[in-house]
Amino acid sequence: MVDVAAQRADREQLVSPYQTAGTAYQAQAVETAGPVQLVIMLYDGAVAAIARSEHALAGSERDKFEVVNRELTRAQDIVTELWLSLDHDLGGEIAANLAAIYQHCLAKLTRANLDKSPQDLPEVKNHLVSLRDAFASAAAQVAVGAA
Repeated sequence: MVDVAAQRADREQLVSPYQTAGTAYQAQAVETAGPVQLVIMLYDGAVAAIARSEHALAGSERDKFEVVNRELTRAQDIVTELWLSLDHDLGGEIAANLAAIYQHCLAKLTRANLDKSPQDLPEVKNHLVSLRDAFASAAAQVAVGAA
């Protein structure tokens, strides 16, 4: 009998120099990013995790449900972080509206993870892409106004 867990652990120990360099580059990007760029990176990370889970659900890989769970949990963690970082005193109605959107997205991500269903994922991804684009656009306008 083949020990799948042992094979996976062996593969994970074989880290290529490209993976190490990519991880180092990503860590440096996060460490040197400003608050605006960090929020954009969070949106991008959540969207990418959802896309990876959609891809896994569409595939026939043996470990697809493990991948789906990992990626949707990652997306849930990111959306939770975005939600918890809202400043309701300073943000007022905008923060309240964002909180409602994040809660809606979390509910859809949780349901998708429990059911292992891609049905609600495009909606969540569209919400996050729209928020990311709006945030990036607002940040660019502020930067132009400050210049």
